[in-house]
Parts: sequence; C-alpha cells; structure tokens
Amino acid sequence: MTDDRVSSPSSPEEPPPFGGSWQRLYLLVAANLLVWIAGFAVFTRAFR
Repeated sequence: MTDDRVSSPSSPEEPPPFGGSWQRLYLLVAANLLVWIAGFAVFTRAFR
C-alpha cells in the first residue's frame, strides 16, 4: 500500500522560486507595485 498523504506546500526554510531570498522577492514585488503606481500617476496627470 502506498502513502497518499499530501505533503505541506512549502517549509519556511525553503528558498523562493526565484530571487535567492524571500526578502529580495518581497522587495521586488514592492518595487514593482511602486513602478505601477508611479506610471498610473503620470498617465493621470498627462490626460487630465
């Protein structure tokens, strides 16, 4: 009989899929958000 239990999705010690560390990945996500916000602010002011 095989063991069909589902393993946990990821452990806290596991590195992120890319970026090297979770802190770097979170900073990348935050920087991406800031770029989108700045871009939308520029478009809003340009077409007001």
